[in-house]
Amino acid sequence: MGHDRNWILPLPLRARLHAIGIGLADGTVDADDARAAVEMMAMLPLRNLSQSINEVRHHGRLFVPSVEVAPTRVLSQLFNFLRSDASHAEQLARTPGLEYLFLCHSSGYLREAALHKLDGPLSTPFMVGLVVDRLNDWVPQVRRAARETLARTTATTDPQIIASAALHLLVRTESWRRWRCEAEGFADLLAREDVARSLADAISAAPTGPMMRILRAAMRRPVLDGFLLDLFQRARQPAVRAMVLKAMLEGKASWAEGTEKKWIDKSLGLFRHGPAWRERPIERPLPMFRLIELGLMDRTAAVRKVAASGLIAHFDAIPKARTLAERLLRDRSPAVRERAAFALSRSGAPA
Repeated sequence: MGHDRNWILPLPLRARLHAIGIGLADGTVDADDARAAVEMMAMLPLRNLSQSINEVRHHGRLFVPSVEVAPTRVLSQLFNFLRSDASHAEQLARTPGLEYLFLCHSSGYLREAALHKLDGPLSTPFMVGLVVDRLNDWVPQVRRAARETLARTTATTDPQIIASAALHLLVRTESWRRWRCEAEGFADLLAREDVARSLADAISAAPTGPMMRILRAAMRRPVLDGFLLDLFQRARQPAVRAMVLKAMLEGKASWAEGTEKKWIDKSLGLFRHGPAWRERPIERPLPMFRLIELGLMDRTAAVRKVAASGLIAHFDAIPKARTLAERLLRDRSPAVRERAAFALSRSGAPA
């Protein structure tokens, strides 16, 4: 069973998958093995999704024999291939729970069949990730089936489970290139009011972790636009509050997507490749001056710096801007005081 490798799947799950693999080979998969394997698989951490899928496929022997090209063996190999594929399909149809395991199968036909069999709520973030991962499948028919299955199964899934899965999937999906219109299925899921609220709550409550990166990925879409003010006021991580305030003050969300040529000197043909930045407009939930006031009251200097920069950028349009800047001259952060002095110098007032 491969004890010489560093498997991430727990030993009891590997043992169940091994028994299922033997059952698939002789047509006698035990329903208790399938049920137990699904229960253990559901509790796997979503951060190891790709490796978990590969190990489930390996230990469960979820593949069909390849057809060799040697002329003397091609007919027998082709016969074994078709017989094995048909046997797996029959056992998928009659064995409850096997559809979750078959999402990891090497056969696109069987992955598609497994998706069509899935029904009811998804029990854990890992199971949500397992279905979402099929949106980027290399087989178009599987991607289409995954979009339909995602809409069907998540309709009754706990939104907190979906939000917990999204914390991992948002960044993961940034590198996906196979999905096309299937990406809209994931976007539609995140756009649900209950899911968006749960996602905002999860980002706000996290004391550590890559929440800023997750938030930037989420802000590619208008999923959290209605919760930006709430995120700014409740997020435990200062970097998240600063990022949200900056987006609200600028009236746009921005993110890096790929690379582009940046000229250093066109006459000499000198350039470098840097990140290509994309952006979309967002609507401010409060007037500019009120957002800056709230930012200047934040307990963290990094957030107050963003507010002070906003004060510089919009000094002439903000009521009582001079009063705010003069108050900041007494801020305990040197960086904030410098920005206040610069704002006053631009206005012609003595600092």
